[in-house]
Amino acid sequence: MMSIRKSIAIVGVTEKTGEEIALQFVNSNCFLLLISNDSDRLDHLEKKIGDKKYKAEINFVQCVKDG
Repeated sequence: MMSIRKSIAIVGVTEKTGEEIALQFVNSNCFLLLISNDSDRLDHLEKKIGDKKYKAEINFVQCVKDG
């Protein structure tokens, strides 16, 4: 039987709760999409999480709002 990987998107990942939730899923066998509109904090989080090996396939996306 083929295993299906779940996709999980976390919007606002650079906020304290969003980061804590993301860290709960990094060792899950899933696709993890981490989204934030704060590019500096997202870059920092990407360096923090991206330096380690996790089971999840992790993608970081900046969400830009039109003003």
